[in-house]
Amino acid sequence: MNTKKRSTFFFLFLSGLFFSFSSIAADLLPPQQVINTMSEQMKQALSEGTNKHNFAEFTKQVETIIYPNVDFTRMSALVLGKHWKAATKQERGQFIYEFRTLLTRTYSRTFLELSDWQLTFLVSRIKADAEKIIIKTKVKADKKPEIEIHYRMISKNGQWKVYDFMIEGISLIKNYRKSFSDEIKAAKSLTKVIEKMAKRNKAALSKPLETKT
Repeated sequence: MNTKKRSTFFFLFLSGLFFSFSSIAADLLPPQQVINTMSEQMKQALSEGTNKHNFAEFTKQVETIIYPNVDFTRMSALVLGKHWKAATKQERGQFIYEFRTLLTRTYSRTFLELSDWQLTFLVSRIKADAEKIIIKTKVKADKKPEIEIHYRMISKNGQWKVYDFMIEGISLIKNYRKSFSDEIKAAKSLTKVIEKMAKRNKAALSKPLETKT
């Protein structure tokens, strides 16, 4: 996926992840309520203006909203695929940390550049004992056509968490799996790929808000 498409990918994910209509919260399914709650927390953070002019600090604030509601361990394992099974405990921990930092700081920067849009939850059904569900939404951003975003969520200890999402049929997990697989093959080392990602994260977090990553 090229840089322009990936930027749009992140933009649309943020639109769906952070913004929903609180007026219909009572009518939402439990996993939809998770997305709605994050929306309210993010809107409050933005309205207060806390850390908005310090990207690194703003990203930390976004982390406190995202981390409890996204299963980064499952997401990381699925992204690495066969490489996850071969990874050491230390490599797994380091990858989870840097990968979630990558996603969070990219979402944070893109989020600060969002413009007008509307989100609509589509009809979703869930069995009482279901452990996984796909939440379907439609997002209308600016003058662009509506785009469907599907969230894969899993119930862990009674809490629903996001572990993948699909935009126009493109899965975040599959997209990153191909990217990281190619990098690991070229570097011949998962550790080297993690170190490279850590350097990119550090550099990106130090850039001013007006600079795109």
